[in-house]
Amino acid sequence: MNLALFRSEASELDRTVARHRSALLRGEDAAVRELDETWADVERDLEARWAKVAARIARAAAAGEELTPWASFQDARLRELLAAVRERSQAYGRIVQGRTDVIRRTSGELGARHAEGQTEAAIRDAKIRASFTRLPAPVVERIVGALETSSPLAEIFDGYGETAAARVRSAIAREIAAGVGPRKMAAAIRREANADLEGLDVEFRKALRMPRDRAVLIARTESLRAYRAVQIESYDANSDVVTGWYWHCALDRRSCPICIAMHGKVFPTSQPFPGSHPGCRCGCS
Repeated sequence: MNLALFRSEASELDRTVARHRSALLRGEDAAVRELDETWADVERDLEARWAKVAARIARAAAAGEELTPWASFQDARLRELLAAVRERSQAYGRIVQGRTDVIRRTSGELGARHAEGQTEAAIRDAKIRASFTRLPAPVVERIVGALETSSPLAEIFDGYGETAAARVRSAIAREIAAGVGPRKMAAAIRREANADLEGLDVEFRKALRMPRDRAVLIARTESLRAYRAVQIESYDANSDVVTGWYWHCALDRRSCPICIAMHGKVFPTSQPFPGSHPGCRCGCS
């Protein structure tokens, strides 16, 4: 019997899925908070270095010096800033990589437990007699291990620091090339508020957030990828009870049109979760 087809009437299944989604998101949120706390230390150091660079640029503009990207990047403090961005971001990337491996394994284990719980809820809703066997831990580890092997994350993290430094350098060069007004700079110096350097400061801070934002996206994507892979493998291992799984979209304001369109579609247990976009929050039940 295809338990996936009981979706429209499975009130207990709906409650179970909602409860499991909340548990998964709580785990993700805890991981993101840990990444944010680690990044906060990096950000404080780099912003302190940036304040000195911004003050130097402001003084040069106020003195009427011609500002060009090439000339600005000859400044020792700016070169030191870029080196620090590269070094600190690379170190942060190594931390994120290790943490992502842990998140992936934890989510895989959760996927095995949740597959069992959701199937049992569907069995009760369908009022049939059946039993579900949870995947053994070694099998879960094998699935997660295969995801780690096929993941391009190692290459991404190898160039994490260089990518971050390039983003920051590009943001600063773009704003300087666009023209940093001497009056604006002079006013900022008088007020001793380097944050008022507007475009230049905004672009630097946006670029500086890239390592953190990318880390969160990677952590969330890998967490759900492992969770779904183990769930579907669990269903397939119990194909005498479950012959299909359905695509479950959150159906909220953050859901994309493609995921909304896929909501409720049923797939055989032999079908892996189709390729989804980074940060996809959809599940399979």
